[in-house]
Amino acid sequence: MDDAELARRVEAELRAQGLTRPVKDPDALRQIARLLGAGDAGVRERRLAEAERELSNLDLRLRLDNGPF
Repeated sequence: MDDAELARRVEAELRAQGLTRPVKDPDALRQIARLLGAGDAGVRERRLAEAERELSNLDLRLRLDNGPF
């Protein structure tokens, strides 16, 4: 995948997440593309599944009164 295709893919993902600031640095584009799974369609899905598993194991406790946290 060439740099132009990586840039298009990264920008599309950022737009899908509501982020509109363009990424111009080629090294940053490659890093983001790698995290998104450029070249391997299943990488992103596996990373999301892993994040969901980690989040499901969190124990969140909130105080229900108006006292300080």
